[in-house]
Amino acid sequence: MFATIEGTDLREWCQKCGLLEKGQDFADKSKRGNPITVKEARTFIVNYYLGRAIKSDRFEFVDTTPQVVESGQRNPKIWVETKEQNPELWEDPDLLRAGKEFAALIGAQIEFYRDPKSKKLKGKPDQIYKTKNIALLAAWAFVAGALQGNEPRLERHYDIRKSKSKDPLKADLLIKGRHHTDSESYRGLGFRSDAKERGRFAQLFWLQAEKGTGFTSGMVDSAIKGYEAKRATLAYEESKSRL
Repeated sequence: MFATIEGTDLREWCQKCGLLEKGQDFADKSKRGNPITVKEARTFIVNYYLGRAIKSDRFEFVDTTPQVVESGQRNPKIWVETKEQNPELWEDPDLLRAGKEFAALIGAQIEFYRDPKSKKLKGKPDQIYKTKNIALLAAWAFVAGALQGNEPRLERHYDIRKSKSKDPLKADLLIKGRHHTDSESYRGLGFRSDAKERGRFAQLFWLQAEKGTGFTSGMVDSAIKGYEAKRATLAYEESKSRL
């Protein structure tokens, strides 16, 4: 309702880049198989610009935890700030390109699980619709923003959808990703949406863009350890500043 009051810009942008089909509206709830929601679309755009504000040579030394734009509010603060700071966002060709690339990743992930004969989707819904995980969505957009100006790495980030040997996001590997500090209830990377999950995904996409090999078990492990080490270092630096 609040998005309707706000205007049609967000919906038209999503239709333009393929995150929504022509004439399609946002889904009310984030459900597997549903179209993108207002919350997901806003989160994508906000994190693209948050990432773009970080100099690429500082990525490993600053907080790179993507944010989520909460739903149920007419003017979420972070969304309003993003629009005010980027008044030309609806015409930004680099943002539009990022939107098109993520739409292509959504399609590639789904089509990997489509049976060539029956045309039916076969596989676990969580794997088929892995891009519905908002932590993954936010992190992918964050890294896309952070890599603006570094075309070779940006291309490797976008090309993850072209994986042929496995599903592009390798959901089977993500499930095995965990840290020794995780609780027993932790199901592996890609099931939660909290800050830690978002930060781990950002680190993973960042590493993948460096190597361009697609996700590997070693990369998932390194990304999780890297984010946790960064988080500890930043907490230490903050505590020192208060002495």
